[in-house]
Amino acid sequence: MAVDLFGSAEEYLNTSCGKYKSTVSAISKSDDGNFFVESNIEGWNFDKISDSFFPKQHACSADGIFMRSKRICFVEFKSGIKKLINESNFNPALTICPIIKNQPCKEYGKLLKERDRYKNKGLQENIQLKAMESFHTFEKIMSPQINEQKRSTTKYMLTFYAVIDGENSENEIYEKIGSDMGGVDVSKTNYFSKLQSCLIRFRNSKLWYDEVEVLSADQFLKKI
Repeated sequence: MAVDLFGSAEEYLNTSCGKYKSTVSAISKSDDGNFFVESNIEGWNFDKISDSFFPKQHACSADGIFMRSKRICFVEFKSGIKKLINESNFNPALTICPIIKNQPCKEYGKLLKERDRYKNKGLQENIQLKAMESFHTFEKIMSPQINEQKRSTTKYMLTFYAVIDGENSENEIYEKIGSDMGGVDVSKTNYFSKLQSCLIRFRNSKLWYDEVEVLSADQFLKKI
């Protein structure tokens, strides 16, 4: 939702949250120490900002917050999604069984798909929770503090980006295949589309965010 603030959000972040300012590379760094998105573009580590507001509990927040031309962008970086097995990337060779003449085991294949289906569902719910709690942290804590500046009114748009591994160009490819096949719903096997679908309820300019998108790393860098 567009918000009217009696002050500068960027000035507030620089003064009150300056020690949490960092680069995209550092903010997107995964638990195993790898940089998910390598860039020197600067933003603020929103995880650390949220932890400073809630020191006695671990806040479930987006990884970063970025300012771009009257737009406040909350960004969650999530790697590992493209490795999950689904109908579109399933490789029967993973289920070859030496006991049955080196043939794929259908039952084992079902187990692999079901395992990763639950993993994917957990990742989706985690990102949904981050979108929700990030919004409330901004609305209930940060906005009132910004308004204490008591300056001229500035309107900001709120956005939430989920940045995941993979190439989002698959959307166009799958849509074309679906059209050629007579309108088959291929979004069920496209992890970008599936995540976009579960976040769609947060794209509500009256209640939540003005914009919600699932992006690849390259798309994010062009946006930000």
